[in-house]
Amino acid sequence: TGGMYDHEMGGFFRYSTTADWTVPHFEKLCEDNSRLLRLYLQAYQVFGKDLYRETAEKTVGYMNDTLWDETEGYFCGSQDADEQYYDLPKEERLKRPALFVDRTAYANYNAAAAMAYYEAAVILKKPAYRRQADRVLNFLWSNLHEDGMGMFHYWDPDDGRRHVPGLLADQVWTAWALL
Repeated sequence: TGGMYDHEMGGFFRYSTTADWTVPHFEKLCEDNSRLLRLYLQAYQVFGKDLYRETAEKTVGYMNDTLWDETEGYFCGSQDADEQYYDLPKEERLKRPALFVDRTAYANYNAAAAMAYYEAAVILKKPAYRRQADRVLNFLWSNLHEDGMGMFHYWDPDDGRRHVPGLLADQVWTAWALL
């Protein structure tokens, strides 16, 4: 219910610029939203509070509307920060051009998103989220994996190539998501 959550468009901001966590830095990352989505899904499962379910649903909505690349089947890395944009009510935001989205596909962030969507499919009873998670893992395996090298860190949509092999986080998150 605080300042780190975007109450208008859904999703979570990266971090706070104040000690009391009321004023966010307005950037939104796939990584943070994926992890917080899992947290809210699990909290809803344990405590049954509608607020947790609604927060999870709005976070999925944000991720699908802003970070999801339907054509390729992956989640983009982040959405830029713009304090003036986020000061506007939702109706005014929708009239303006959308903030820049980094279209880079990061292996570890997408694996985390796939895990969250698998959980969302079960907890929220939405089978489409499972299919979406399947697409993410298929994208990662097809575009960021190389036999003998493992996972690469990111896929650049501008050059259509994978970059930076062998980072432990990419190997672990992908293996965890596949399990």
